[in-house]
Amino acid sequence: MSLNWSLTRTPMLGLAALALASALAWPQDPPAPVEQRVSALVQKLETQNKEFGEARKAAKTQEEKAAAMAKSPDLAVYARDFKALALEAGKTDSAALAWLNVVMCAGRAGTDDMKALAGEGVKTLATQHMDSEHTLEILGAASYFLGEKEGEALLQGLVDKSKNRTTQSAALQALTEMWIETNEEAPLAKAKQGLERLAKEFGTEKDPSSRTGETFEVTSKQKLEMLQKFGIGAVAPEIEGEDISGVAFKLSDYRGKVVLLDFWGNW
Repeated sequence: MSLNWSLTRTPMLGLAALALASALAWPQDPPAPVEQRVSALVQKLETQNKEFGEARKAAKTQEEKAAAMAKSPDLAVYARDFKALALEAGKTDSAALAWLNVVMCAGRAGTDDMKALAGEGVKTLATQHMDSEHTLEILGAASYFLGEKEGEALLQGLVDKSKNRTTQSAALQALTEMWIETNEEAPLAKAKQGLERLAKEFGTEKDPSSRTGETFEVTSKQKLEMLQKFGIGAVAPEIEGEDISGVAFKLSDYRGKVVLLDFWGNW
């Protein structure tokens, strides 16, 4: 019985080994260029996001809502895949696009490790792809992912080192917005200087954040006026109205007293 097994199985094993060796030796199709793979992954993410959004909108029952959530893209996986492609693509524009998607996906993933990955993407874009149009899209998020101190240093470096005026103005604008949001006296003083510089050095250029296409000269002066009117130490503008009892009042009636103003609305 053993002899028969050997006689019948050995030729078959030999053929299998020969087939495997032939398959390994057969020329394999080379991978697509990294630029194509970046574009394909971007398209895949956009398609999945669209399908997810449509499913959520159409879902009515709990079962349908659960099925819709199952279509949600795994942003952590996408972030890691985009990073792998970015590293492979080097310093090309495709690499910048991949790093942009790293920041967007990792930033939305919500975990600490993903936030750190998003911060890595921000720093890489600002240092290795300083003047890429993709870098402009993440400047406003620098302080969020890196912290105020490191974010400020990164943006200031772009202002000082970039040879591209669009990059310089965008970084300076992001700096002023960061300083304004702190609502503290020293940063607000720097914000005023930044706005004055925007108006002076980039005044004729359009402010990309303006919905009406205004220039930096116009938008910077508007922001300076707002800081002067509503900045720390400025006198609050008059407010008139009626209290919950229908009694007319003015804000100035309470001058010298601590007043809490609660602004709210319904949308």
